[in-house]
Amino acid sequence: MKKYYLLLLCTTFAYSQKESPLKETVYYSIEEALEVKSPKQLNLRDQNLFYVAPEIQKLQSLEYINLMRNHLHEIDDSILTLSKLKALEINQNAITAIPKGIEKLRKIEYINLASNKINLIPESIAKLKKLKQLQISVNALSYIPDALTHCKSLEILELNSNQLSYLPSNFNKLKKIKNLQLGYNQFNELDREWFQFKELEVLNLEYNQLKTFNVDLSNLKKLKTLLLNDNKIESLPDEIITLTNLELLLVANNDLQKLPQNIQTLKKLKTLIATGNNFDKEEQQRIINALPNCKVYF
Repeated sequence: MKKYYLLLLCTTFAYSQKESPLKETVYYSIEEALEVKSPKQLNLRDQNLFYVAPEIQKLQSLEYINLMRNHLHEIDDSILTLSKLKALEINQNAITAIPKGIEKLRKIEYINLASNKINLIPESIAKLKKLKQLQISVNALSYIPDALTHCKSLEILELNSNQLSYLPSNFNKLKKIKNLQLGYNQFNELDREWFQFKELEVLNLEYNQLKTFNVDLSNLKKLKTLLLNDNKIESLPDEIITLTNLELLLVANNDLQKLPQNIQTLKKLKTLIATGNNFDKEEQQRIINALPNCKVYF
């Protein structure tokens, strides 16, 4: 089981990581980049930086910047002048706020702000119409503004390990979402209308306080991975059998005694992890018999 959990973590991690977006030369200092014509990639990760030198604004051709693992407390104004920027990695710093001026990055497609100290997403984020991936896990967010639902190009949204207990009522406007990470938050219940995402493939709700999973599943036909482990769920809805593309179902460490009848409908299910529940031997055997092509763990 340990090996499987490690594999699951690696798979989830790989799904969300941003590959180097360009095949251009990477420069490792502002000074180095200033010596060439039209540099596109700048990697300043792990350089013990407390601020970004203002000379960076001279590099108007930049499309990708990596500032991971420094000591930055803010996103410098000079970065916000880089109008061609498509990808910004500034995770694992000490940033306390996303500046309103983030709206200036109109071409940005990818932002990684994970593992900072951010407690607010500004309304101006609504202007980022090309944003496809936002990673803001491991921060201090207690709510998500309606403005985020205007980022309609979003495909990957990572909000794990915050302090969220609800989502905007119009959250389902994010029609292109494929991967939604909401694990390690404070959700006690879910609005049935939140997750009407026809393109969604991964939904992570692990480590919350859910007692029920009362989601409208009729719009989740492409869902492949559903993580509900480490909640307080007592039963799964019968509608779960309509998730005919589901490959991984993780419901470990809940209060389940049974799974829905006709679970055999999930013919693409490859792995079911249901350890730490209250299934009796008879129910375990029923599930195993119903899913002969699925690895089942009790």
